[in-house]
Amino acid sequence: MTQLNKPFWPCIPSLLLLFLWLCQFSLVTAQTVLPVYHKRGSDFIKRGEIVGLPDAPEFVPNPVSSAAEIVPQEDALYQLKIVHNDKTILQSVKFCQLISSNWQDTFHIHVDAHGDVYHVDYYAATDGACTADASTELPTSTMTTDVRVNQPVSAPLPQLGTVGGKNKQQQPQQQSKKQTQQQGAQTEHPDEGGEEEQSFVRKYWYLILAGVMLLLSSASPPPENARR
Repeated sequence: MTQLNKPFWPCIPSLLLLFLWLCQFSLVTAQTVLPVYHKRGSDFIKRGEIVGLPDAPEFVPNPVSSAAEIVPQEDALYQLKIVHNDKTILQSVKFCQLISSNWQDTFHIHVDAHGDVYHVDYYAATDGACTADASTELPTSTMTTDVRVNQPVSAPLPQLGTVGGKNKQQQPQQQSKKQTQQQGAQTEHPDEGGEEEQSFVRKYWYLILAGVMLLLSSASPPPENARR
């Protein structure tokens, strides 16, 4: 019984650490990782991975990969393979384009509204031109790779309240115009109401005076003889 009555608060730090670890683990597992392979001969060798999708994309090269794996050939293509959810995406550029760009390339990752990858584009950082002797030059180091994420662009929403080509917003504008016209008419003749009141008093002043005298006489106290 004494063991059951022990306070629960000493276990709170351990539970908090466990909760933080679970949150961090869920964030890591939620990130998408795209393995990238480049072709050498008839085989595809792992070049690296694209991690941090979709918020902080980054290309992490394979530690055992080297520039010696790239063997440029005249009029040849540099071929890539990206694997995602049992789906293989093949991309390629000319070797001469890579050499002209000083071995700089870019991955464009296309994601949907939920952040899921559905396509990958691959480009060399050049305008497409190739130098004369670019087909035989080798990279002196690993390539410089940039990763960009293309988010979906939401379509413009239709304007509500449009009937027969006319927007209902025109009605409040027309009402406001009418109100301004009425206000303008009132400002043009501001003394019409006062003139009508003055003419009424001049015409019926004697009736007003008689009514006031009648009220005063009825409100006066009765004489003392009448009280007795």
